[in-house]
Amino acid sequence: MTAPSQATEASDSMEATICAIFGRELGVAPELVAQAASLSETPGLESLRLLRAMTSVEKHFGTEFPDEVVFSVKSISELAAIVRAQLANGHATDGR
Repeated sequence: MTAPSQATEASDSMEATICAIFGRELGVAPELVAQAASLSETPGLESLRLLRAMTSVEKHFGTEFPDEVVFSVKSISELAAIVRAQLANGHATDGR
């Protein structure tokens, strides 16, 4: 397996995990979360559920999002990039 392929798999895996978390918190299939063009188009999304989903993502990956990120993130792939950046920069919390 080549390095770019491994990176793609890791990215896909993180996005799949985030979709599963959002699906669980929103009460919808993870596939519906993944198919949404943006988070705002995700079935069942409302502000309280978004907060719960983001908190669950933080707990799962041991990260913490600044408040402005919670409501400004537009897509699962953008959220995954933020999580990857935090983990790469050592911004994981002890909650993992």
